[in-house]
Amino acid sequence: MMAVTYDDIKLWLSTETLKVKFMKKDGTVRDMLCTLRPDLLPPLAPNTLAGEPTIKSNPESIAVWDLEQKGWRSFRIDSILGVEVRLPKDDEWTIYKRHYDFPGYAG
Repeated sequence: MMAVTYDDIKLWLSTETLKVKFMKKDGTVRDMLCTLRPDLLPPLAPNTLAGEPTIKSNPESIAVWDLEQKGWRSFRIDSILGVEVRLPKDDEWTIYKRHYDFPGYAG
């Protein structure tokens, strides 16, 4: 199995929509439809300069745009149980399940 890194997930998020399954701090499991695709993110706040980070980068967690809740959320890399990547195909969305070596993956 292939180990997934922070950079792998950030790259996928920058070009695709992901369904990330992860364990929250309280022990519950959550599925989140999220992305970092610029065309799906909200507009920048009027006093925010493009290209300037508004939060510090943390290699242990990733901040993403939650497409269902319409807000910024984050998850820890070591809490990921699985990822599904949604890719357009012939004007339809097809879900491709990718199995990788996630720390919490038990399947």
